Amino acid sequence: MTTTIETGRLLLRPFRRSDADDCLAFLSDRETCYLDGGYEPYPAKDEQFWKLMDIFASGEGRYMLELKGEGRVIGTLHLFPDDRRAVKAMEIGYVIAPNFRRRGYAGEAVKAAIDHLFQETDIELVIAGAAVCNSPSIAMLEKLGFTRKGTVRKGFYIPDRGAVDLVSFYLEKP
Repeated sequence: MTTTIETGRLLLRPFRRSDADDCLAFLSDRETCYLDGGYEPYPAKDEQFWKLMDIFASGEGRYMLELKGEGRVIGTLHLFPDDRRAVKAMEIGYVIAPNFRRRGYAGEAVKAAIDHLFQETDIELVIAGAAVCNSPSIAMLEKLGFTRKGTVRKGFYIPDRGAVDLVSFYLEKP
């Protein structure tokens, strides 16, 4: 079960079916979907959308980013194991709704999740990536102390741009 994590402005908590409307608000945005994973936006709460909501509901390590006191979900954060490493490692991904970007919510959520991992678990390494065109995400990861590992040539797919380079980062447990 995903643990609830609290920050100054956010609750990072498990998905609830009642989050679907808030999720559609950002999962129907083309740029959000392209930078999140290179998938097409969801135009409505159709069968494909509900399949994704089922994945969110069953996903260990999936956090909904809820504005404290408002109950509104403004994004998601996902932690998943990286079994390619010689130490226990997690990869982190995140999405913020367009109307809430550039306000520090992603950095606040990522920092809280990493602090939780390093303080409460035996995870030793967190990795992240961002498309080269996603300069706000790259800057945020660097601000949080991630080290740029390199660039993966054509490591990410964005439907209207094709294969693009992916900047790869890591952060080691202190």
